[in-house]
Amino acid sequence: MYTIVKCEGCTRIFAVSREQTYIICPTCGCSFRRDACTSYLDCEYRTVAVEIAARLDELIRDRSIPVTPEEMGRLRRDYQEFDQKYAEKRSVKEAEVEAEVEAEAETEAEDLETDKKDAYGLFE
Repeated sequence: MYTIVKCEGCTRIFAVSREQTYIICPTCGCSFRRDACTSYLDCEYRTVAVEIAARLDELIRDRSIPVTPEEMGRLRRDYQEFDQKYAEKRSVKEAEVEAEVEAEAETEAEDLETDKKDAYGLFE
């Protein structure tokens, strides 16, 4: 799980792991506690968190003003839509993998039975 935070020193926005207690800004080197800084959003996937942080940072840098609650809501909705689509794709992929594993297990069981029959035929 990742959190999108804003540096207290240079106001850069970036993604950090929820496991981190202390954060060092990759831009200015300022260190601060994760629970004491401004956090915008939690994401399950690192790549998504990095992308959202980059979009949010770009939005703030371009206009040099704080993000409005409406814009933050839009970003959250975009993330939720992406997360739902990704979850659907992931569940389909998991089902495909599970079917492949079951097919391999059946094939191995059939091969084992064939090997047993062949082995028993040698001893008759």
